[in-house]
Amino acid sequence: MNLLKRTTIRIFWGIFSLSIWMILVAAITKPLNNLIPKRMAVYTLVWVALWAGVWFVLCQIEKHCKGLGKLVRVGTPIFLLLFGTALYVVSCLLRSSLLTDYQNVYEAAYALAMGEEITNWEYFAMWNNNVGCMVILALLFRAGKWLQGVMDLYYFVLFLNVLQVVGVVYCVYYLAGKTVKKHSTAASLMALIMGGLWIPLWANTSIFYSDQISIGAGIFGVTLLVKGYEKKRRFLYCALAGVFFGSGVIMKATVGTILVALLIGVFLFGKLKKCWKEAVVTLGAALLVTLCFSLYFQSLPYQKDVERLKAPVEYWIALGLGENGTYASSEGFAIRCLDAENVEQRREIAREQIRDHIGNLWSVEHIIGKARQNFGCGDMGAAGYLLYPKNENLLWNWFSQEGQYYWKYACLSTAFFFSLLFLLGAGGLTQVFHKGDYGRENFAFMVSALAFWGLCLFLMLWEAQDKQLYNHSAWMMLSLIYSLKVLGEKIGARSQ
Repeated sequence: MNLLKRTTIRIFWGIFSLSIWMILVAAITKPLNNLIPKRMAVYTLVWVALWAGVWFVLCQIEKHCKGLGKLVRVGTPIFLLLFGTALYVVSCLLRSSLLTDYQNVYEAAYALAMGEEITNWEYFAMWNNNVGCMVILALLFRAGKWLQGVMDLYYFVLFLNVLQVVGVVYCVYYLAGKTVKKHSTAASLMALIMGGLWIPLWANTSIFYSDQISIGAGIFGVTLLVKGYEKKRRFLYCALAGVFFGSGVIMKATVGTILVALLIGVFLFGKLKKCWKEAVVTLGAALLVTLCFSLYFQSLPYQKDVERLKAPVEYWIALGLGENGTYASSEGFAIRCLDAENVEQRREIAREQIRDHIGNLWSVEHIIGKARQNFGCGDMGAAGYLLYPKNENLLWNWFSQEGQYYWKYACLSTAFFFSLLFLLGAGGLTQVFHKGDYGRENFAFMVSALAFWGLCLFLMLWEAQDKQLYNHSAWMMLSLIYSLKVLGEKIGARSQ
């Protein structure tokens, strides 16, 4: 690795650490839900101590227990089965009435799967970014169509969504152990513990919106690439990975941050010459999948109203330049824009709004306000979907904003998220001062951190919506594990 690439990597880690800690400072000094900053600081440190303590204990056990690896391999399927069962039960208890965009997507997907008439095509003409999510959800409903009349298909799709989340935890488990030197059993076991403690998974799995059903696409694709590395059928693995990447982007465009992160990582770590064929196959498969879906979308009835009703890309950027980046802070503009006669008029109104507020891009007040809206709460948007439960119960009283104990849950989940930001910033800082060349572990850490950082950058430019953090949970988990590992090594080296 030449000096220029090492310097570029160090610059990235410096920018990453600084920006993550700036986000943390902005959010923790005025968190959402009227949480008390001083208490949140204490609760965050408790979470940091918990993560660090668990990691230290696991490393000591791995060091002194030779049979740990075999025990973890045997116990992992049992853990995943119990985790999936508990997740399914909790999600059933948290089932809530459909709301706003989620309701439009869910009802259209169900109607499409059952061959019924869809009455809200105009919604998709305006918000065609949700068409992919609706079509994928319709495929899931159609997969269980033979159960129609026997059970509510919500519970069938919930089963598939639970399988996806369990698959995400398994992939983090696999990658965490695989991408460090000499296979780290402690890292694999930490992934399982982290999956069980990852609060947003428990709150979001009962929901089938774009953020929720796209959570596995990126991590499944990366796992296939790693599994297929140096195998005879590696191009088949690459093609399957491309299918997941393409499907993920169709459901939620932000899934694409992992593709960008992989390409940057491969280039900086000098692996492009070795794996350019694999990259071409993967990207080719992803493009083919997106093309097939796009061609199918062209046949759907909403297309006839797109030019009349579509909200242009500039609309979300203009919203993001408002006082704190939320819809509420730019409601007047939003109504005026969406009431325009056609997409060209909306685009012009949005561009005018952008020109008038472009100065907010470097306004400290705007940046701080937007950081608080995006990162000042740890439930990653789930509470907004859980307002009207099918059956009011103790869990709903914890997870919903209308619940009796939501304030306590908000403290717990937000401190959990703040501890993640703190440790990611600290772990990234160690990479700035890394001695010698950057190896396989550094590559894996950088790719996962870059995928998450790319989403953070996107959220600071787009409309402020913390719910978009959820489908990057896998990259946050991996980045947290790598952070704990490099911090542990740094502290251990200093103590010797």
